[in-house]
Amino acid sequence: MRVRPLAALLSLATVAALALAPTAAAAPPATGSLDGPPPLCGGWTSRVVASGFAPLENIAALPSGDLLLSETSVSRPDQGALWRLTPGGTRHLVTPIPSPGGIVVDGNQAYVTFGNSPPSSILNTPTGGITRVDLATGQRTTVATGLVMPNGLGALPGGRLLTTRGAGANNHPTLVEADGTHRPFAPWITSSNGIARDPKSGDLFIARSFVHPGEVVRVTERGELVQRYPFAGIAPVGADDLDLAPDGKLYVAQAVGARVVQIDPSSGAQCVVADQQWVATSIAATDANTLYATSLLGTVTEYRRG
Repeated sequence: MRVRPLAALLSLATVAALALAPTAAAAPPATGSLDGPPPLCGGWTSRVVASGFAPLENIAALPSGDLLLSETSVSRPDQGALWRLTPGGTRHLVTPIPSPGGIVVDGNQAYVTFGNSPPSSILNTPTGGITRVDLATGQRTTVATGLVMPNGLGALPGGRLLTTRGAGANNHPTLVEADGTHRPFAPWITSSNGIARDPKSGDLFIARSFVHPGEVVRVTERGELVQRYPFAGIAPVGADDLDLAPDGKLYVAQAVGARVVQIDPSSGAQCVVADQQWVATSIAATDANTLYATSLLGTVTEYRRG
């Protein structure tokens, strides 16, 4: 199915308008700096791996090198799918999932959010959840329900999961226990979106989409602020999903800023891997020199350095 770009942009605008609503929570003081637009990183080339999908919300890499994609529907929240894509562009349907969002790979299975649709946020309906997918058979097992528009997804020790809601009221992360029960996590992180976990420190990087300035926050597993990484600009950049590469660099998709940005977590230094990456939604860093980015225009683009 081919996506209509205007419809995808209108869908994004709806989410943005909801997320810009005032919130009562106040964040701790910023510890990062904001010195102006980041320079180009240089040395990266790009190629389109696949196109023609409906809006793509998320991406995750498998050990084999294949990619998992969350495909959504602008007009039908009850539709969507999880796809498997080879770096060469061959696609295979894993299983239908209604309005899928974030993906976490765990061996031969993947955890995927469902019900990640703007109507759910507008009506504040807890019809979303998290499903576990057997990647060999496509069989699904529901592990959590009662969530409103679950978007980003991250894994924590002990079988726990962390999900986000980027729009509407109570748009902070939610901690999902191994038994499927859930509770708010760090309520001050409003307009939350993508999640990445540092395997060494255990710290979490969480993108905040429609705050000004847009930013990524680094927090402990208890939700305590470690560092802030703000983005330059006169308007929110729509920081969406992100991924931590094996070399420790963080890569962020900016849906509104139309960029893929690299952040050095140790120094806070930023540079732009790709400009004009329109309505970019997610990033998978398969190694230190290879990235894959999805978009609401239904494309998957490879970025390679060197």
